[in-house]
Parts: sequence; C-alpha cells; structure tokens
Amino acid sequence: MNTTNNIRWNFDGTFSRLREGDLVRYNGQVVRVERVTPTAAYVALPREPRTFTTLMGKTVTVKPKPKTEAISNNAEIPIINRRAA
Repeated sequence: MNTTNNIRWNFDGTFSRLREGDLVRYNGQVVRVERVTPTAAYVALPREPRTFTTLMGKTVTVKPKPKTEAISNNAEIPIINRRAA
C-alpha cells in the first residue's frame, strides 16, 4: 500500500498521517480529528447526554462537551472522510 499521498510534512521536518478535520473511525465510533501536533493527534469523543428530573419535577437533559483524547499522529486507523488540503 502506497501511503505517500496520505503523509503530510510538518514544519519541523517530521510527518503526520492524520490532518485536522479528518473523520476517522476510533473505538468503533466515527470521530473528528480536532488538532494535530508533531507528536500527537487529538480526537473528540462524544459523550452520552444525561437526563434527570429536578426536585420541581422538570426533566432536564444535559449534553456534555466531547472528551478529547490524544492518539499518535501516525496511527493506522481508517480515515472515513479526508479534509481537503
């Protein structure tokens, strides 16, 4: 498999396979690459919304912010949708 088209060189002379904005499959979910540094790529993992009932009897749903997780910027994970360069 020729991966030269998927490699992106960084300013410090290193390269990374992932780019910001790519949709990738990670832990069985389709997630977006938020940021890429020379050492890591950061993906946003969605969290489940929480529903609870207040003391006054109202049902409230809270959707928490996505969890950010660092992975290798050269991780061999499937890229679902490549951001335009």
